[in-house]
Amino acid sequence: MCSGCGPPGRSPSAAPTSPNIAVRWHTDSELWGATVNPWDRHRTPGASSGGEAADLATGMSPLGLGSDGLGSLRWPAQCCGISALKPTLGRIPDASSVQGAELTPIGTQLTVAVGPLARRVADLRAAFAVMAGPSWRDPWTVPAPLRGPAPTKPLRVALVIDPAGRGTATQVRDGVRNAGKALADAGYEIDETGPPSIGVAARTALAMLNTPDIRAAWQRITPFLPADTQRFLAEFYQQAGDPDPVTTMQAFMTRQSLLRAWGRFQQAHPLIVAPIYTDIPFEAGTDLDDGRVAATIHGMRMAIAVNALGLPAVALPVGVAGGLPQAVQVIGPRYREDLCLDAAAALEDRLGVITPIDPR
Repeated sequence: MCSGCGPPGRSPSAAPTSPNIAVRWHTDSELWGATVNPWDRHRTPGASSGGEAADLATGMSPLGLGSDGLGSLRWPAQCCGISALKPTLGRIPDASSVQGAELTPIGTQLTVAVGPLARRVADLRAAFAVMAGPSWRDPWTVPAPLRGPAPTKPLRVALVIDPAGRGTATQVRDGVRNAGKALADAGYEIDETGPPSIGVAARTALAMLNTPDIRAAWQRITPFLPADTQRFLAEFYQQAGDPDPVTTMQAFMTRQSLLRAWGRFQQAHPLIVAPIYTDIPFEAGTDLDDGRVAATIHGMRMAIAVNALGLPAVALPVGVAGGLPQAVQVIGPRYREDLCLDAAAALEDRLGVITPIDPR
């Protein structure tokens, strides 16, 4: 049985699937089986939107929708070589007909955003224009214009090669540097620097999702979840630590100070180009191996920091190395998805589109 092909009796899924209850960083559904990464069936397609990302990469779907709480749009985009937009908190309404916002814990409200996935940046822009806008059903939504004031040119970009100085794989690092060169060619001014306290921001997101009420809710339903989901949650919350009301309150105050610090940084560098996950996609099904959840949190630190602060980011491929897509995320100031999409389009114009591919 090949890694990533699911257990005996189940075939790899070609349907747009997500992991059970959208939990895990690898897409394996108890109902549909494992989703295969079309670039390398032995590697994860990411999650939670791994099925949609694989469908887009192979041309089976023109456009997808998903949510991003800890990289769930951007991580599959990296794994499968597609584009995705995680918008600013409050930009696209979370207005599901089956869930009331009053039932959602505050930590989840502040970290999760709904957004589109596509093969081309132009498709992301079109979907964003349709989806964005205020709604009475989501009190976080803001009537911000789709395009903000024209920035002073050349627009300065912070190129983050190694978020928080904790190591980045060569394939990922090269992709970020290639993106920097392409943006320089497009007239952007590139500085190899980064925003403050990336590691603190990532830890803050974990604390915001580890409040006593969230942990109590998970504990009530965990006995009814599949074994793989139970194991993931146990490993995740082991890394998050015991929930503590004082730590929780401090996390929300820390978020406020981080937003100010990043806002000040983005006055000089409105855009930040950085890795999504600082390593190549791990082998399919190994996300539950000993130490892997902790390693994934470590590698996803820049993506998780962006969730903590509710900032917009566009993920897109910038090349292929070792048979796998290279990807970056273009992070902007709040409500400046237009700047992110403009830079992403400039990258796509110079570096090309690598999908659809032959899934065989």
